[in-house]
Amino acid sequence: MNRLFVITLLSMALIACGVNDDEDVQSSASLTEEKVLEIPPTPTTVPLSTPTPVSPSVPTLTPTPTLAPALRVEEPLYTNNYDTQVDRKVISDSSYRDYIHYTDVETLRIFKLPDVSDDFLLKVSEMIQLMFLENEKTDNNLRNDFFNTLKDEYVFQRVGYMGPESYNLDSEYPTIDCCPGKNYDNNHTDFIWETGDPNSQLGEVIEHALHTITNVGFKLMSEEWDYLNPDSKLRKAYQEAVEKDLFNEESYLDLKQRGDEDFRSITTQEFFFWVIITEWDLGYLWQIPHDEFSVSNKQDLIARLPLSHALYVDFVEKILNPPNNELLIAINEQ
Repeated sequence: MNRLFVITLLSMALIACGVNDDEDVQSSASLTEEKVLEIPPTPTTVPLSTPTPVSPSVPTLTPTPTLAPALRVEEPLYTNNYDTQVDRKVISDSSYRDYIHYTDVETLRIFKLPDVSDDFLLKVSEMIQLMFLENEKTDNNLRNDFFNTLKDEYVFQRVGYMGPESYNLDSEYPTIDCCPGKNYDNNHTDFIWETGDPNSQLGEVIEHALHTITNVGFKLMSEEWDYLNPDSKLRKAYQEAVEKDLFNEESYLDLKQRGDEDFRSITTQEFFFWVIITEWDLGYLWQIPHDEFSVSNKQDLIARLPLSHALYVDFVEKILNPPNNELLIAINEQ
């Protein structure tokens, strides 16, 4: 299925760019079928600036029309608020274990299990693409370092159907492999689940995509995101929130039975997810403040968690784009 999205943002000029990863595409077994509408070319005559007298014995030549190229389009997905073209395919490659379908957003590869619909995989990619757009605060050098890290370290996102119970993931004998293979083995975190519930689906995608971006991508890119280093900016921001009783880690204490690394990894990824969605004014999706995160809004966060806000400003907002709320909702409702 090939989908071309034309989106025009009136409030700011945003263009999606990054490092393209064409690896493995040529080896793909097949592409999903695309529905294409051909727009007839429109002839355009190039006017002559000044008429030139022509001898009667010389035939008059009519300028050759310049033809507009044929465009392949589909009905626009959401609104006309952006001017960004995204041409993305669901690619099939049977050489990956269990995860034989994927799509790429910049250099982040998103794999799905067979139960997941192609449409949902593309919805996930569209939401993540909104996070990867440029804006006036983008630092291109830092952003390119991030995309190169995703590519070089084979960072990937997994998409599954309904929940871990569908694959016996909590048992000793799960029905699927953990990872696609072919170097896509270690650098991943949570699944994004296709739940079929529109009321929770949007939050599901944003939360678990941000876990992958921060807890894997950012950590591999910068030592300041090392959740095991007490001197990293991430750990210092986390400790500030815990000491001020603004982040409650009590519900995660059972993870310490699995080891301190798991506890630190999960608590910091959850904590900074709350920071980012608060900075993006998306906290309403999770009804913050609540028992786990007691910050009300962006202004409250800036005042009470200065270390978290500084890390966001120095790093997150230079790489990621706050996704347009209306577009997120429109994608989710398709």
